[in-house]
Amino acid sequence: MSRAELLERIRYVVLPVLDRLGFDLVEVALVSEGRRILRVFIDRGEGVNVEDCARASKALSAELDQHDLVRGRYYLEVSSPGAERKLKAPEDYKRFVGRKAKLAFPWARRQGDGESGQDQGVPGRGGCACAGGKRGDEAFPLAV
Repeated sequence: MSRAELLERIRYVVLPVLDRLGFDLVEVALVSEGRRILRVFIDRGEGVNVEDCARASKALSAELDQHDLVRGRYYLEVSSPGAERKLKAPEDYKRFVGRKAKLAFPWARRQGDGESGQDQGVPGRGGCACAGGKRGDEAFPLAV
């Protein structure tokens, strides 16, 4: 099974558990940093705290052990993606409508050539609107 398939299967297992607990799944990552770590990033409207992460970790650990998807020994880390998170999916942009966002573009020549403004959501198909930026109100392509 490829890494992408494994992460997709893990998402499939953890989504219902997190949904029952009232959390959104932000991201799943399997990394090796001297040891294998399965990182699950969660969120909800009012944010998450340490107790929320512990509760989710306990529930996810039991479910992941039952499905035995990750071979061998690994550590499970459950946390919030933090305030400086990257917005990746259209749902991320929708969640932060009305909040200030900094957009960085792959075509920007220098760091700082991005745009800063207020996230206006995902209008239509595949775009993110940004209001009050350097160049006024604009819509930018959203590649996911």
